[in-house]
Amino acid sequence: MVQQKADAQELAWDEVWSKEEKKELAITKTEEAQEEINRLETILLHTLDIDDTIDWDSLLDKKKYHLEKPMKKKFNSIPPEPKIQDTRHQISAYTWFFLINYFLNQE
Repeated sequence: MVQQKADAQELAWDEVWSKEEKKELAITKTEEAQEEINRLETILLHTLDIDDTIDWDSLLDKKKYHLEKPMKKKFNSIPPEPKIQDTRHQISAYTWFFLINYFLNQE
């Protein structure tokens, strides 16, 4: 009986402490949020006092560099002109397979 009352009292105290901790956390978070809002509200005023233009010329790399002359490409002899016999279409077995199936399936 006494143990049950002690457990009940402990639960009640835990609830009170939990509520207090939540309140303190809420107050802390609210203060942090207010500080961040104030910082963001003054950011424009802060940047107006600073000249943050970019000097693009200072970013250029003006060092000299050496380029080798391109090598002349050596071509093999010019192949002979194709003959009409060489230009005949040769149909592969794979192509024949699809052609045959195409014509057989047409109805």
